[in-house]
Amino acid sequence: MFAACHVHDGEREAWIDVIQGTFSSDDASEHVTFGARVGPVAGQADPAATAVPAGAAYSQSPFWGIKLSRDEALAHPRIDEFWEIVDYGLLTDPVVHVHVYGHELSTLAAAGQSFVLAVPGNGTRSSRPMRMLAARR
Repeated sequence: MFAACHVHDGEREAWIDVIQGTFSSDDASEHVTFGARVGPVAGQADPAATAVPAGAAYSQSPFWGIKLSRDEALAHPRIDEFWEIVDYGLLTDPVVHVHVYGHELSTLAAAGQSFVLAVPGNGTRSSRPMRMLAARR
């Protein structure tokens, strides 16, 4: 997971790219890269993750494999894995978490605990509000 934290017009956002594939060799032919922007979204009370074109800030390299467009990502069979990685990064990476949410990680997240997330479905998967409901081991 690659995350770039920005502030635009006073709004905090993180641009996240996730490469999925096999990394046991130098062959990157099966790599596929997804992108997300996490931050304010109209109609959402909390920061939300929205699919965006992958790796837009990076030059083309075999390492990235296929950089998916938003539409390609939303239709891709590995989209759920991508959202799980984004969720995990938002909840466990202290730099990204503080930047997006404006507060420190909870003691459970800092201790490596996982969280159950409530993600209301809207049919399009265009945005995913992040709300921590309960911790679990």
